Amino acid sequence: MSPHHRSHGQSFLDLLAHRLRTGGFSLMDEPEALRTVRYDDALPVRTTRVFLDDPERTLRHLLGPAGRFS
Repeated sequence: MSPHHRSHGQSFLDLLAHRLRTGGFSLMDEPEALRTVRYDDALPVRTTRVFLDDPERTLRHLLGPAGRFS
């Protein structure tokens, strides 16, 4: 069966069973993790800065005008 018609879990188990050999060294990571991101552009950094710049605005955005989660 084509890997395109399998779940991620099924494809991973197939990889373990048929492609990786004992005695070798394998590294696996998410492909997008290889992308270089400047510290200032990282989403957690930007999100924290937005909150610290104006916590009330951020809370209004998250909680809505009634002050509670929708």
